[in-house]
Amino acid sequence: MGSNDRNFDAGSCNVSDKVDLGAEKNITCTCQNDTCHVTHIIFKHQNLPGVLPPELVNLPYLKVIDLEANQFSGQVPPEIGKLVNLRTLRLSYNRLTGDLPVQLAELKNLTDFSGFTKEGKKLHGNILKMSFSSEHVLSEKLMDTYIALGDLNGVIKVFDAMPKWNVFSWNKMISAS
Repeated sequence: MGSNDRNFDAGSCNVSDKVDLGAEKNITCTCQNDTCHVTHIIFKHQNLPGVLPPELVNLPYLKVIDLEANQFSGQVPPEIGKLVNLRTLRLSYNRLTGDLPVQLAELKNLTDFSGFTKEGKKLHGNILKMSFSSEHVLSEKLMDTYIALGDLNGVIKVFDAMPKWNVFSWNKMISAS
């Protein structure tokens, strides 16, 4: 990924039960029975160039990809949509182009894509095209996106599409109005 000062061999993992999500540079692995899996890749503010590697899909245990504030260009690889354990995807402040791939709507565990603002609207459109369940936690994150953009109509649209409202969705709706 364009980092010349990082060794990406088997010993490059920080094996830990506690992950410092505020770290600028970190690769964290979870190990069980002498088998380790990469779960967190955090490289913020590293000026990393190039494109996002579609080979990230070869790390199926990834929970966090935080590559904010680098120099990545090109499109977000659609293969990222296959990372079913992914909870956090932060790619803001890069030079990425194009629409977000529709495959990101498959990330049912994704709860933090806060780096996306206007792109969140594109993701919302993709979710609607795929008839993705509005019950999902993404609905609340989409409401957050529209609130951040000051788009009350967007908040209402997501809220109305939810088959079941809860305390959190109502609080977001009330705070948006």
